[in-house]
Amino acid sequence: MSSADVAKGSVLNGYRCLGTTKDGAWGQFKPTDGNPNKQDAEQKRREQELAKRKEREELAKGALSIEDRDRAIRKLHTHFGLGQRHREDLQRRG
Repeated sequence: MSSADVAKGSVLNGYRCLGTTKDGAWGQFKPTDGNPNKQDAEQKRREQELAKRKEREELAKGALSIEDRDRAIRKLHTHFGLGQRHREDLQRRG
């Protein structure tokens, strides 16, 4: 079967015929939506998204609560505080 035998819009071996080239010597084909490669890519994307979500949840389990984090930051600020230049900048900005 040649590309000339395939009607525009028909599907052949998982590819949709777009028509022929300008010179009529070649057929133009595009993978159909049911292409297994596209489905595999979509499945892989979903798996990666799930893995990222699980990783974020694992990190969140080890994180401090909001109140504990606030206390820890305030404790650090008592030791390291703002420099004079930063304090002046904050006052200047209101």
